[in-house]
Amino acid sequence: MALQSGIQRLVNGPVRGVLNSYAQLFFALNPLLGLLALGVSFLDPIMGACGLFSVVAVQALGRLTGQSKELLQEGMYGFNALLLGLAMAHRYRVDAPMLLVLMAGLVLLLTLIVWWNRHLGRYSLPYLTFPFVLTYWVLMEGSDSLAAVVLRYPGLAGAGLAGAAGAAQTDLLASTGLELAAADPFWKSFLRTLGSIYFQDSVIAGLVLAVGLALHSRLSLLLAVGGYALAFGMFQTMGASTVPLTDFLVGSNFVFMAIALGGFYLVPSAATMGLVAVLTPVLAVLMFALEGWLAPVDLPPFTLAFSGLTLLVLYFLQASPSLRGLVPVALQYYSPEKTLYKHAVNAQRLAHLYTPRFHLPFWGTWTVTQAYTGPHTHLGDWSKALDFEITDEEGRTHSGDGRLVEQYYCYNKPVVAPLDGTVVALTNHVPDNPIGGVDLEQNWGNSLVLQHANGLYTQYSHLRPDGFKVALGQWVVRGQVLASCGNSGRSPQPHLHFQVQSSPEIGAKTLAHPLAYYRLEEGEGRTLRRWTVPSENQKVSSVEAVPAMASAFAFKPGQKLRMQSERQPDRMVDWTVGTDAYNRTYLYCPLTRSTMWYVNDGVMFWAYDFEGKRSSLLYRFYLTVYRLSLVRDAGTVQDQLPLVHFSRPLLRSIQDVFAPFWMFYRVDYQSAWLAAPSGALTEALRIQTSVASKVGGRTVRQLDFELEINEGSLGRWLLAPPKGSDSSPTTYRCSLS
Repeated sequence: MALQSGIQRLVNGPVRGVLNSYAQLFFALNPLLGLLALGVSFLDPIMGACGLFSVVAVQALGRLTGQSKELLQEGMYGFNALLLGLAMAHRYRVDAPMLLVLMAGLVLLLTLIVWWNRHLGRYSLPYLTFPFVLTYWVLMEGSDSLAAVVLRYPGLAGAGLAGAAGAAQTDLLASTGLELAAADPFWKSFLRTLGSIYFQDSVIAGLVLAVGLALHSRLSLLLAVGGYALAFGMFQTMGASTVPLTDFLVGSNFVFMAIALGGFYLVPSAATMGLVAVLTPVLAVLMFALEGWLAPVDLPPFTLAFSGLTLLVLYFLQASPSLRGLVPVALQYYSPEKTLYKHAVNAQRLAHLYTPRFHLPFWGTWTVTQAYTGPHTHLGDWSKALDFEITDEEGRTHSGDGRLVEQYYCYNKPVVAPLDGTVVALTNHVPDNPIGGVDLEQNWGNSLVLQHANGLYTQYSHLRPDGFKVALGQWVVRGQVLASCGNSGRSPQPHLHFQVQSSPEIGAKTLAHPLAYYRLEEGEGRTLRRWTVPSENQKVSSVEAVPAMASAFAFKPGQKLRMQSERQPDRMVDWTVGTDAYNRTYLYCPLTRSTMWYVNDGVMFWAYDFEGKRSSLLYRFYLTVYRLSLVRDAGTVQDQLPLVHFSRPLLRSIQDVFAPFWMFYRVDYQSAWLAAPSGALTEALRIQTSVASKVGGRTVRQLDFELEINEGSLGRWLLAPPKGSDSSPTTYRCSLS
């Protein structure tokens, strides 16, 4: 058991880190792609062994010096070391003196990476292949002056990959009939360029890598081919030879840039494809310039042009974030398709996940009597404000003749905090006006300002004198009573003025900011509105979760959620509730090593990401609770899942290719509360959900689920069989401990 555990730790740690180092040259975290690349590098056994030695050595140095285990496992320290080892073995004979020089270089390379991470990593600027190029230059200049360090092929110091070493590989493969014919110069050039990334001048090497890249990401392969095709066509158009593209990582500059800017650092789109097309001639000119500048000192440019241009573009985009279609990747998934699918869905549904969520500043149903850019007082700097009053079924704001403030429905009604905050300004000395009168000298009347997170403030004005329930400096929570609605200041009749602002002064400039949730009263119907601002004459009401629902999904870190099969009681699965370093809450299944991230914002329960095995029970739970309303009368909740979480492999592969331009494949989700069974002695809350994959609007696969809430906790969870199946539903009992 101990041996098995040790082997597992080795595979999941150092071995995975080594394989990912090879895959990282294609901006990938894929051990299979890394294994294929490792095999390709050993087409020249000496270079392959030296490259592997360099990766293992820098991984060991990283662990000894306390570098990030996560980054080491992702291969972030290893891919530059791999290039350095391959390049040194290509130029020099591998012996003891050369290995001593290489070890010194690896120490320098790791130092450069650590320095970059500390000083430039804070600006989200990657080091790309800068450490490799700079370290190789140092080693090359130093080694050429050392008598003990000998060139691998004397007399061919300036020869490219098509020199002696590469020619030997090509001849060997040709003799076995594996080398492709030169009938198509583009494809042969492209595949040789892929091979040259690992210092192998071989079409077969490139073909193996292309297959591995296709298995990892169809979009990455498309970007690689497209970027190289642009460069190949431009070289031909300009009358330049395309032969150098396969030499000394020259052509790889275009491959790397296409993948990096087309779909790795930026969310893939038609705009990123256009960006790659525009930058291709820029990259070519930069490469020609570097070749000319470095030729006198006999230094190879390698991938310096790609690294420099990519870094400049990323820096420029940070300074110009509003460029249409060029969206930086916020969370890196190491897959252009996964990044695109998750961004397309979550950019809208989770856009305000970390934004202060303001609710209505009152209880019950009120009417918007003056909205943004209102005709009376909501003008200029104060245009982004809302006025509220209570109206009856006939639209009247008062009973009787309306001559007294007490006759107005909203007068003396509680004003509550829309979000947690601190009282930072308070005025409570202005008397109420008689109906029709206004106090222009004390325009805002009795007012209160709360300070919230992210530098936002909210103001409440025209309040009733001596109706305040809080004091200056007091901390308040959402829903806590602050004061009472009044008629002070510039207020001809009782109403509540509410605004969001960026400074604490009473009467500060208003700031446009949507309300997180509210109900819109439309005739006899009600609609749950999210992240919008109500319009004039709309009736709105506050939203509160059903206590039983709120309690059922109020998971706390450290708790365990148990799922026990009703059919097989001995079959049970435990999930752990936890919080990660980014303060994200999740459910984790130790059995399958699967994780579901979620958020409960008090009105909705969102399951917004999943990583792990799609065969796990936690995956089905993720599909079930993808978006649940904690409010009873919210109607049917509709949403969309990322394709990475519910798709058929073949359809998904086809969609991957067209994803930046056309989405014909989608996954729809919906959930709705079910009515209580007729004659039920105790009302159990029941929610039905479904997930359907659709091609061109036609459903090709659907799963249905049902949740039952009893006494404030999850009770039963039903998984219906796929439509058309003869299988019976599977039911689990849920318990939280």
